[in-house]
Amino acid sequence: MNRSVWTCALALLVLVALLLAGCESGGSLKIINRTSYPLYSWIRGQYYTVPTDSSLLLDFSTPTQSVFNPDTGVDVEMYLAGETFQIWDAFDETYVDSTTVWINTGKTTKVYADPNRACVKVVNQSTQWIKKIIVQRNTVSTSVTLNYDVYLGPGESWFRQQNPATPTSQFFYLVQVIFENDDVLTFGDNQNILYADDQFLVTVPPQE
Repeated sequence: MNRSVWTCALALLVLVALLLAGCESGGSLKIINRTSYPLYSWIRGQYYTVPTDSSLLLDFSTPTQSVFNPDTGVDVEMYLAGETFQIWDAFDETYVDSTTVWINTGKTTKVYADPNRACVKVVNQSTQWIKKIIVQRNTVSTSVTLNYDVYLGPGESWFRQQNPATPTSQFFYLVQVIFENDDVLTFGDNQNILYADDQFLVTVPPQE
């Protein structure tokens, strides 16, 4: 075999080695909880809870990446919400609970959940069912009322994210709990100001 043939064969072997070395498949999603409360996620039929100050790492199959096809990956539908976190949709300028995440082949896509919401959480320690929860957001001169129809049994809990106060926008929260027999309990006062990552925990006591 002459020198030119050896050179071509060697070049071909080097090319094959480079192609094999550059081929990757699979990617990862890492959800990082930087709030003071749990995150809840639903991804591809599986439910996950991510405790505070912890993370969740998930692996996904993706198309194989090569030097000829370097930009491979897969879209993953993700539900993600926390007691003091929601996804902000900048396009529609609203909070949402689900989005699509692109997972690059050979890489880890990181999602940082930083606190951006306040929270009202109700824990029913009574023996009665709760049928409605009313959340009032009040300033000195205005009031916004949010009505939630629920079916909250003894021992169960419920939460909803709320708008947080800021140094230039101050308001306080009141919460009314309405039982099936129409009894009403009110919680909170004008000092109950909630900032981002604050939670108003309403523990409904046993009824006499």
